[in-house]
Amino acid sequence: MRLTLAVLLYIFMALSAFGKGNLSTLIADKGLSHALRDLQAIPKPSANEHFAIAGLIFLHSIEKSMQQAYDMGLNLENTDLPVLALPIPHNPDPSNFSPDIIDNIFRRVQTDMDQARHNLKFINPSDTVSVPIDLADIWFDIDQNGQRSDSEDILPLLERSMGWNATSRLKDQAGNAKRDWSVTVVFDLADTAWLHAYTHFLSAFSDFLLAFSTTGPITEVMTAAVQSQQLLSLRQVDRFQIDKFIPIIDILAVFLLTFEQTPDPKLTRST
Repeated sequence: MRLTLAVLLYIFMALSAFGKGNLSTLIADKGLSHALRDLQAIPKPSANEHFAIAGLIFLHSIEKSMQQAYDMGLNLENTDLPVLALPIPHNPDPSNFSPDIIDNIFRRVQTDMDQARHNLKFINPSDTVSVPIDLADIWFDIDQNGQRSDSEDILPLLERSMGWNATSRLKDQAGNAKRDWSVTVVFDLADTAWLHAYTHFLSAFSDFLLAFSTTGPITEVMTAAVQSQQLLSLRQVDRFQIDKFIPIIDILAVFLLTFEQTPDPKLTRST
């Protein structure tokens, strides 16, 4: 999870089209998808706006991945895999789980990263880019209800994974929100190369994962899990103790079965 959040931290610090105020406030009030639609509607984006569009596409891709995981109750926080390792709140009413969820997530991530790089192509070495944003304005609409909650803010994720004590400074002694301090950072033209590199990193990881495909292994493990539960229900065993380990065993089994497969050579070469 540290690697994914380190990447996100950089993107958050590097994102803004209009300076602190317009875009940052729009993200805080309406969310990433709304801000992205507004920017993409600009007829002739400036260098700042192309950079902001690329950054928002990157962030919204992460948000959509978390939304897909939340919808099906998938939580792989302890795996330390890019994108998948971000903590997902508990969904009390998840949709039926589909074994192709991970493949679907990374197929879409591939497309999103291509779109982000496309916007970066319009930024020239002679352009001026000034990109400030308040990190406390960033949030992921994980449950897609349009309402911001504490579990959807980025700063608690950064504090939890990186030991960065930021959120406590945004509250008073009673624990109430207190915005007399902000995490606002301004990056410049040189940082477009970093954003470009991060899109390549996620594209390469997507190619690697899709080269093996987890759909078949997940299907096999799900079938075996159902059969195991049926057997356990017929035996006099401590189900509470066994159920503690079943999710871990399932995840390990998926990994083992995945890498026992012959990968797609085209995707491994592109990785």
